[in-house]
Amino acid sequence: MPKDSHHDCEFCSALQQPTSTLEAEADSTYFTTITSVLRADPRHCTSLCRVLDSGIRALVPVRVRDKTQSLAVAGGPTSRSHFRIHGADDAYEDTFRIEFYTDRACNGWPWNLLLPGVPLPSRSDDLQCFRLIRDWLKVCRTTHELCRRYVPIPHCEVRMLHLQGQAVRLIDGFELHNDFAALSHCWGNAQHTTTTKATLEVHKASIDLAKLPKTFGDAITICEHLHIKFLWIDSLCIVQDDPDDWQQQAGLMQRVYTYAELVISADAASNSSEGLFRSRQQPIRVSSPSTPHLSTPVDIYVRDAIEHTHHTVAKSEGEEREPLSKRAWVLQEWLLARRVIHFSERELVWDCRQHIDCECGGFSRGHTRSKTESNATEDTRVLRGMMSKALVRPRQPSPTNQERIQLWKDVVDEYTARNLTKHSDRMIAIAGLASELGSSSKIGDYVCGFFEESLPIQLLWSRKDTSLAKARPISPVAPSWSWGSINEAVEWLEIWPDSSIDIRKCKIKNIADITIENDGHSQFDPTVQRCLALTANHIQGVIKKAAVLEFGQCLLTVSHPANQDDLEVFITPDVDLTGLVANTDLPVICAKLIVFESDANESEADSTQLELLCASLILLPVASPAKTYTRIGISQGEVPASWYDDAPRRMFTVM
Repeated sequence: MPKDSHHDCEFCSALQQPTSTLEAEADSTYFTTITSVLRADPRHCTSLCRVLDSGIRALVPVRVRDKTQSLAVAGGPTSRSHFRIHGADDAYEDTFRIEFYTDRACNGWPWNLLLPGVPLPSRSDDLQCFRLIRDWLKVCRTTHELCRRYVPIPHCEVRMLHLQGQAVRLIDGFELHNDFAALSHCWGNAQHTTTTKATLEVHKASIDLAKLPKTFGDAITICEHLHIKFLWIDSLCIVQDDPDDWQQQAGLMQRVYTYAELVISADAASNSSEGLFRSRQQPIRVSSPSTPHLSTPVDIYVRDAIEHTHHTVAKSEGEEREPLSKRAWVLQEWLLARRVIHFSERELVWDCRQHIDCECGGFSRGHTRSKTESNATEDTRVLRGMMSKALVRPRQPSPTNQERIQLWKDVVDEYTARNLTKHSDRMIAIAGLASELGSSSKIGDYVCGFFEESLPIQLLWSRKDTSLAKARPISPVAPSWSWGSINEAVEWLEIWPDSSIDIRKCKIKNIADITIENDGHSQFDPTVQRCLALTANHIQGVIKKAAVLEFGQCLLTVSHPANQDDLEVFITPDVDLTGLVANTDLPVICAKLIVFESDANESEADSTQLELLCASLILLPVASPAKTYTRIGISQGEVPASWYDDAPRRMFTVM
């Protein structure tokens, strides 16, 4: 590509070098200072930095520019994002993010770094937006195999809103094989119209649209434009003050979201009064001079960067996510749905089982479900793609049982990092997803947050936060050995596939309710207490008095069963132990679960002598019921496996 170096400043010249060009790879970034761009002399540089200078001055206030020290420049033809500048202060905190795009594709330097962009309508209720949704829906219905192929719809009747122009009423006995939409939204603290025992018959006759919150009215407007006559909204279709009705209808929620023709997602609204539709920032045109490489000038536009954070996982650091994507209840609504239309603050995002797209074009450059990366913990798009393959049994090979268990662990990882208003919903808000995943495979019964397939590996969860643990909820909804027993985000000990599972008996059974009939749903009932019957080698341990450290870990001393050796290891307890060890030592049991190889010696000459370590449950004896234990944490492999070789073996009942 020809280049007139005397027309390019140091910054523009650097971007053209093979070692630093942004064309080299999609995620490459060039770092510079803000002064090198803003002080570029236009007499000596007619290239990219003049465009960047104009964009920064047009969008970024002086006070923000003054505290900006460095710039990160990223993007280009091989990237899925527009050409972007991220400003940062001297503490490396973001000060601004802007992006540039052109009105047409160009091949000459430097305009080939600027991708064509899509101008967005000024509001998300513009007719152009509704046409775009109809186009996405039409393509999905006619060409997407994963979105068409799903398990036969069982006979199931629910309440539904019947939309007839300005007339809206609640109907009973709606069968899910008919076309309908469902709304996914934040309730928030604002009071809004709901269906109660007192209003049920009134709503069956007619619902006053003027009394509905704005989000509900906007969802009805969308259905009218898409010619969808039925809409499901939880607060209107479930009788809110009738526990029996709520229990019955809540059990059908996963089917509603699974079989809906479209899920309308109010991403940007923190409550039902804020509505779905938003005004959008309009881009600023940056003039660009003609260059020897172009016969005519190119129109270049700058706007605040559109961040596609609706799909980022909850544990992502530094990502500002919209209100709805922080809610735990919403995860199963999104993962089960065939199609979701996201109404975000800046744009519309289409998200179906086979494809993802958006108004600005950031997702449209060749992104399909089949091309997503395999690490499901990085992106909920991958969770959604894997879940689709697990549920609909497409023609390509479906996930193995081991992959399904890993998928479930990734789902729980994401789910527990989201917000949940009521701890009592901890197991309910994910039960529908577990039901659908379990019914589509042979991974065993689902009980208390786990599938019986590979149960020992699933028991190796721990708190993600290393700060001081919280107390266990006063009214627990799951036994101590379940991640559902605490109200914090969890993570899992990663075990290699060839790790041996040394456990003779690990099963779940009812405590006092062994006569309950298994009607196919009792395994999802959080009110049924269950214990873990665990047979394993074990060694004695003690958490010394006042051994809880400031950052939440405990110092555990374990004793070798055959000699007087002691070993001190750090553990992250599930719950706050401060009160228990304030004045006395705390005797515990370390029950052996899994033996695995340590890679600590891989860098040494003899890498064949790998140390065998053991992951174990840390159990605390409890007074009632007698001879039972409660889980308080795990040991993640700090104790050598040889310590357990001659240790006694017995059965523990873990509550």
